[in-house]
Amino acid sequence: MKWRRFVSFPILAVLVLMEMVYYGTVFVFLDDWLGLQSPAGWINVVIFTSLASFTLFSFFVSVLTDPGGVPSGYFPDIEDNDGSDQESRDAEALKKRCDKCPPYKPPRAHHCRVCRRIIIAHG
Repeated sequence: MKWRRFVSFPILAVLVLMEMVYYGTVFVFLDDWLGLQSPAGWINVVIFTSLASFTLFSFFVSVLTDPGGVPSGYFPDIEDNDGSDQESRDAEALKKRCDKCPPYKPPRAHHCRVCRRIIIAHG
């Protein structure tokens, strides 16, 4: 179930932090500064609420999106060239297996303990 992804300390910490920032900004700062009954205060509340909503929407999308994985038949691409430097790279590429599961690990990939598989780091 996808709702189980939300039951973790980092995700709950982000939600609590967003709630505290929203409450402090709207009901403490904007209420004291402009007043929530004034048109300027109301416009600021609407703008801040929409930006906070976009932030939470982006957070939920990133939590629920599958990060992608390594294909099951992945094998390091090793070209046959003469030379000792190439041989050392071939041996190094064949050593890069995941510690937790049997497949080979591509460059910039790591084992995700939440997904329980190798995922490719985009960046």
